[in-house]
Amino acid sequence: MPSLHPLLVHFPVALLTVGWMADCVAYVRGKEHGSVVGWWNCVAGTAGILCAVASGLFARNATGPLPALAAGALSDHEQLAFATSVAFLLLTAWRFSHRGRLPHGSARLFLLLSGAAVGLLWITAHVGGTLVHEFGVGVTAAPRP
Repeated sequence: MPSLHPLLVHFPVALLTVGWMADCVAYVRGKEHGSVVGWWNCVAGTAGILCAVASGLFARNATGPLPALAAGALSDHEQLAFATSVAFLLLTAWRFSHRGRLPHGSARLFLLLSGAAVGLLWITAHVGGTLVHEFGVGVTAAPRP
């Protein structure tokens, strides 16, 4: 069975990015309903990132020995993924403590930290893409006719 990791990683990237953008728009426009969109994208994206990390661990265990450069990139990707997951778990918990709303009095700080976490997420995704497209990790050659 092929790895589910490549199928799952796109959801948290999209959901968490759109959620952060919705929160930014809601904050600038002063519209509470926009932060509801941000909240639900944050919840779904954080759940998705946990699934992506779990599937990535399973995929790594199915990967054979790698050349040194690919192994280093895989290690970087794993560390970034764990850091990103922790960041979004903490941000989601903070948001949950405010009943899904942007934290009053610290909304700017929340948006800044969320934006940094989204940037970390994009870097993590880029390193993962490098593993596939430059090193061929997880890619099997098609059988020759």
